[in-house]
Amino acid sequence: MNDRLFWILQEETKVESKNNLKSQLELLKKRLVELPDSALLEYEEAFRTWLHQCDRGPLADAMLIMYGYVSDDTFEDWRAALVMHGKKVVQDAIRDPDTLANQDYFEPLEQNLFLVLDEFERRYGLAKAEELRDSAQPELDWNIDGGEQSESVEEALKTYPRLTARFWEKYGRKQFERIYLKKPL
Repeated sequence: MNDRLFWILQEETKVESKNNLKSQLELLKKRLVELPDSALLEYEEAFRTWLHQCDRGPLADAMLIMYGYVSDDTFEDWRAALVMHGKKVVQDAIRDPDTLANQDYFEPLEQNLFLVLDEFERRYGLAKAEELRDSAQPELDWNIDGGEQSESVEEALKTYPRLTARFWEKYGRKQFERIYLKKPL
């Protein structure tokens, strides 16, 4: 798999959008329209590979601290937003989720999961779009050590002190209490 184009597009649109993920998403849409089918498939394969690489327990802890809530769907959406930060940020976060304390707060971004599908649908209709997108499923290494997710919120907060200091009180705790403790905001 060649992920060079994928990361170039992430980096260029990140700079153009001034780190605004919603603006970056719109820029990515515009850039993907210009690509031939083969490059779109390559982009989707790289995207799916990096989503898989980010499917790690410690990153679920990071999401919990930042966002206050984790489910399978929201974690996938959050990883879709994470990859938009660029290769170095992603690699650093995989190595040490506490490095995300150096980033601005971000929320899950489900729309990023469907950029290539949406572009293929625009070109060929939904049935052909799904067929093309599904053909871009990469060979994934299911033997990677994804690390363990913390047993409790308290453990996660202690494990990642920089993330906790930066995001828990301002963002994570409010959402956590609203969802898990049923307290109003």
